[in-house]
Amino acid sequence: MSRAITVAVLALSVAAARPARADQVDVRKPAASDGLVEIENPAGSVRVIGWSNAEVAVSGTLGRRANLGFRVVGTRTHVEVEVEGNPHATRSDIEVHVPAASRVSVESFASSITVTDVTGPVTAETVNGAVSVSGSVKEVSAESVNGAVDVSGASTRVHAGTVNGALTVKGARGEVEANTVNGELRVVGGGAFTRARLETVSGSIRFEGELGPHADLQAQTVSGAVELTLPASTAADFTVNTFSGDINTDFGVALYRNPGGRHSPQKELTFSIGGGGAKVAIETLSGSISLRKR
Repeated sequence: MSRAITVAVLALSVAAARPARADQVDVRKPAASDGLVEIENPAGSVRVIGWSNAEVAVSGTLGRRANLGFRVVGTRTHVEVEVEGNPHATRSDIEVHVPAASRVSVESFASSITVTDVTGPVTAETVNGAVSVSGSVKEVSAESVNGAVDVSGASTRVHAGTVNGALTVKGARGEVEANTVNGELRVVGGGAFTRARLETVSGSIRFEGELGPHADLQAQTVSGAVELTLPASTAADFTVNTFSGDINTDFGVALYRNPGGRHSPQKELTFSIGGGGAKVAIETLSGSISLRKR
């Protein structure tokens, strides 16, 4: 074998033994200004940014043995990181620019998800990673297992949930439904709420916001404290119940009952402020309840 052939064979052997390198992607396609954009990435990170262009642009780094599926059919755009072998072992980090008014759906198993500057409805779900949605998104659905969820902006409808992670909603109004398992739940409103459902299995609940004239707020936790901070001008009827915890309120005279009898730790408080109107029901199994005046 000649020396040149020997060198070529050795070079090919080294190239074959060397792991495949990650690939950079930077592609774009025209898309409807208010269409549906679906994004899937098994592992890594997904960042979605709304812009004024009538196109979807994808950039970032694909992991080994990963390829980008990118197709537009009518008003539907599908972006998917496709992986040969175990998809959860390959990390890809992508950034997707979408028309701001798009309906956006992001799914992953082990990716952090960030969505900003989108005004259309947003759905984001991951199993191992954090989710952050910010901006003027009118409707948000965000869920994570083993990761925090943060929703901030003037949303009028929020559905959010976490397992093993904190959940924060800031600036929302209208309707909010939020629940956690092993994580703190905090809601800070940016306007009047008409409906709120707040639940934790093991974690505190903190709510600060305004209630509409006929609002319905329910807060329930198995193990954790509940703290509600409301404007002094609030008009509402309260039913507050804790099996094992204290009740403290800054709002006027309250009617106290012990439904479990004299020797039971259970406590119940019912009262109205501002002539009544909104309905507020709070219940804890093991945790204190505090009602604060803002």
